[in-house]
Amino acid sequence: MIVARRHFGCLWLPRSLPGHERRRCRELLRRSPVSTNPVVPAVTYLCHAGLANRLRSHIIAAGYALRHQRALYAHWPITEHCAARFTDLFEPLPSLAVTSSSIAFIARGEPLSALPTVPLVVLRTDWQYSEPGELDLHTTGCADVVRRSLRPRQTILDEVERFATSVSWPAVGLHIRLGDFKNNGQALPIKRFIDEVKAHDQRSGATLPLLVASDGTETELALLFAAFPGRIVRRRGSANRIDQGALVDALVDLLLLSRCQHIIQTPRSSFGQVACFLGNCPGNPA
Repeated sequence: MIVARRHFGCLWLPRSLPGHERRRCRELLRRSPVSTNPVVPAVTYLCHAGLANRLRSHIIAAGYALRHQRALYAHWPITEHCAARFTDLFEPLPSLAVTSSSIAFIARGEPLSALPTVPLVVLRTDWQYSEPGELDLHTTGCADVVRRSLRPRQTILDEVERFATSVSWPAVGLHIRLGDFKNNGQALPIKRFIDEVKAHDQRSGATLPLLVASDGTETELALLFAAFPGRIVRRRGSANRIDQGALVDALVDLLLLSRCQHIIQTPRSSFGQVACFLGNCPGNPA
């Protein structure tokens, strides 16, 4: 655990803390609201990654906050990986007044049961991977409340509903991430998804519509369309992360996936995992 202390308006950080983490800690404190009100025990998270990783961090932090009766504060700065703030996509969380004299940073490998007595607990980015597994493991007994902490903006919900009318539910969801998610320079072969869909068809005894969320081009997904003619439904949004509209598109896709009966995911991608959690639906990697 790393404890950062404020003293006479200054921030004191351990010399052992890496430089980039020191900068993130300072940024967090600059952005934290300061008040003369009594301290509100709180928890937040440091995650400068993309949309799904931030949602994963949020879900785990929300579970921690509920278990330890702390307020949840969304630290969600705009970066090259995420061009939208939390409140651009979701209804705001209750405001939080922090008058902290010390802050605890929970790092990789520390037990989830740790309960620092300092006013503000910060979950570092890598903390969410310290105990790999389904998000349900981090939200035992409070999963429904955690889901309700993420309330998409009405315009986003309207777009989800608009597209949902074109899908013959129930459906099987496929999250196929290609462009920026490669192993040894190669994206996951489309054949893996084709084989998994066929295996699911056999297990379920049904051939449901396939709702595809992917950054792949029509050429890259051609084998999938050829394998399942007439079954695929796809909403074409933006694949970039540069503008806020692209993040809205990604969130709409994620929320549509969460309505599926089953989700076949890109391995090691948080996108499908978060969709499964939000929809409380089963899934498996291709």
